[in-house]
Amino acid sequence: MRKISPLEHLETNTLDHLEWHAILPYYACQAQTGPGRQRLLTPQPQTAQALRERAPILKTWLDRVSGQGPLRIPDLRDAKWFERDPFQNPFSAEDLSLVGKFLVFMIDHLETNQFAFLPEAPKPEPSHLRLRDHLKILFEPNGDWSPLASPKLGQLLNTLRHLESQIERNLQSHLERHGDILSESIVYERNGRKCLAVKTDFKGRIRGIVQDSSASGKTVFLEPESVLGPQNEWAETQAAIREEIWRIRCETTQSILDPQLEIVAWMACCARWDAEQTLALVAHQTGSHFLIPEGKDLHLIRARHPYLDEKFAALRQRASQSEGLDAHHMVPFSLRLDDQVRGLVLSGANTGGKTVCLKTTGLLAQLARCGLPVPCEEGSQIPYYRYILADIGDHQSLTMSLSTFASHLEYLKAILAADDPATLVLLDELGSGTDPEEGSALARALIETMLQRDYQFLVTTHMQVLCTFALTHPHLDNGSMVFDERALRPTYQFAQGVPGRSHALEIARRSGLDESVLTRAQELISANLVDIQAAIRELQERSRSMEKAQRKLRKEEIRLHRKIQETKAETRKLESARQQVQQEAQSKIRKEVERAEMRLRTFLEETKAKSLRKQAGLEFAKLSQDLVPETHAVQKVEIQASGTPLDAWQKGDLLYYLAWGKTAKLVRLDRKKVHIEIEGKQLIVEASDVLHQHSGQKEKPVRTESEFEPQMAQIQLRLLGMTVEEAIADLEVTLDRVLRSGQPYLEIIHGHGTGALKQAIRTYLKRHPVREQWQVEIDPGNDGITQLRFV
Repeated sequence: MRKISPLEHLETNTLDHLEWHAILPYYACQAQTGPGRQRLLTPQPQTAQALRERAPILKTWLDRVSGQGPLRIPDLRDAKWFERDPFQNPFSAEDLSLVGKFLVFMIDHLETNQFAFLPEAPKPEPSHLRLRDHLKILFEPNGDWSPLASPKLGQLLNTLRHLESQIERNLQSHLERHGDILSESIVYERNGRKCLAVKTDFKGRIRGIVQDSSASGKTVFLEPESVLGPQNEWAETQAAIREEIWRIRCETTQSILDPQLEIVAWMACCARWDAEQTLALVAHQTGSHFLIPEGKDLHLIRARHPYLDEKFAALRQRASQSEGLDAHHMVPFSLRLDDQVRGLVLSGANTGGKTVCLKTTGLLAQLARCGLPVPCEEGSQIPYYRYILADIGDHQSLTMSLSTFASHLEYLKAILAADDPATLVLLDELGSGTDPEEGSALARALIETMLQRDYQFLVTTHMQVLCTFALTHPHLDNGSMVFDERALRPTYQFAQGVPGRSHALEIARRSGLDESVLTRAQELISANLVDIQAAIRELQERSRSMEKAQRKLRKEEIRLHRKIQETKAETRKLESARQQVQQEAQSKIRKEVERAEMRLRTFLEETKAKSLRKQAGLEFAKLSQDLVPETHAVQKVEIQASGTPLDAWQKGDLLYYLAWGKTAKLVRLDRKKVHIEIEGKQLIVEASDVLHQHSGQKEKPVRTESEFEPQMAQIQLRLLGMTVEEAIADLEVTLDRVLRSGQPYLEIIHGHGTGALKQAIRTYLKRHPVREQWQVEIDPGNDGITQLRFV
């Protein structure tokens, strides 16, 4: 047996520390098949490349379960089930029925391209179709063997039914004729033979064979002589049926086990799809996300532990088969490590949630590298870690003669043996179990070594010297669990950037410890420690003040921006009113021109002389120009003849038709007749009725405000009460306006509800083609609002 290295031993123990196997049933309990459930109970870390390649497939599963619900998958079996000799251990009728249902499911869905998004989806061959059709005719709806299974079986079953009918009629005749000598007027079965219950004293009245007798001896079970032959034939037929069924089972089993059909591989694919669909269902139900390992940033947004998260309560109930939902509750937390800040030192009071924060971070990293959905908000990132190593708890061992400190040293040696930058280290109570001064020195040296090796790590401690070290080191950051100093109880809220205090004396005072002891303890605290605690309190107060100032500043920015938008809106209203007045004036002028045009057309029709007609056309053009005032909105058109001789006119030239006062296109010349095209009609006019122009002068369109121009952008979008489709449509229009208007904020109000609308909106924002133009900001105190800050 291969010896397990200390690093491998630590990896195994890390999963125990993170309670990995305890949460896997939450992810597996909704699997529909045994193999699919087993895959989810024993997930293995995948490579970064495999996770990236599978990400689009998991997204498609998520979209399907969100929109259509889960696909119903028939039961499956694993590869070991297929390891058999078809002629010694053929599949039972139940087994064959299972394979038949599986093939019907697979072929139906493959032929309708419902698995087209899966690259490993097999292609049904004619041999698969033949096997499916064969399995479909083996059984009746009630599960009995069908006469269609084989011609011989059909004939035997027909013979059997005929014999059973004959035997039944014969025995019924005896019941009617000999009712007075029977103990009961019913047919019994003894030794596989149908018999009559005859009183012992009258058994000689019916010729036959006694098969059995009652315990009292008052009744014998007699097989009448008249049914001996039919029952013998019935038994022979039953034997023949069993033999034929055995043959069918052997041959069908042999067909199923044919390597060319790859039924085992098909079931393995389906088990994988069942597992992936189940994971997508968990993600949909709990607001979790499939994270693609990219970069080196560990950025958790509102991270939650599946054992404590309320959204996992129904899954915990189902996995444990308990009667009611548990009352577990967790305050989500957010933290960030990157190339600059690679280590986080967590401090604060006992029972404040430091270890929960530590375990949750490690557990979520393990979920991500195994391809399981991570309970956190969209926008979170987790790098790909080749090693996730944790030293949590007291590992004192009497059997191995290990003290607490010695057991920690064993773990620390294994951690340093990893020597891989893609490593996440989680250390609880670093430096404890030995002399505080030496322990803190060892802890600092270990932190420096992990920084040199580019590890990312979280450590918890009560040592203020480590908090001070983190304050001054450029690659370290402090973190603390916020403590309510007035109520002297933890809030379980995580704050990054600020160290925490243990509050040991305050908690002891609240618990009722003798005041003299507390007074003496206060006196014994060194001046340096007092200074450190005072600095921590000041940092915490500054942090709270900065948060309040930032919230106040953001509100003021939003108020000012709203005021600017309102001013712009008022300006647009005035401009719209001005344009409306201008358009009404233009409309009035056009109507006057049209009336004058009609009068002049009538005049021209009545005028016969060509010279007068031409002069009238010129007068009309002049009159039209006089009627239209000089304005930027109504364009003037000067009618100037090009002077080109008639014989030089060419097809396509632009002409001015005097009678209509409109531009026409030359189609062709026919002596003195001119064929023109005007307003989709072709006319034949005199050459004197038109003026030749070098080129048509197209009227410039009057510019009006388009619906695609920036409108007044909304600073707040309310989507409460809408369906997902309605909300996404409104959001799409609003984003378009906001991006063109240049406003810095948009506040999207979607509420909490079931979380479906919130999830759909945040997913849409994450996958939007121009998502790099904004940053999603979520207020931990109000998860019913999503804010966008445009960059």
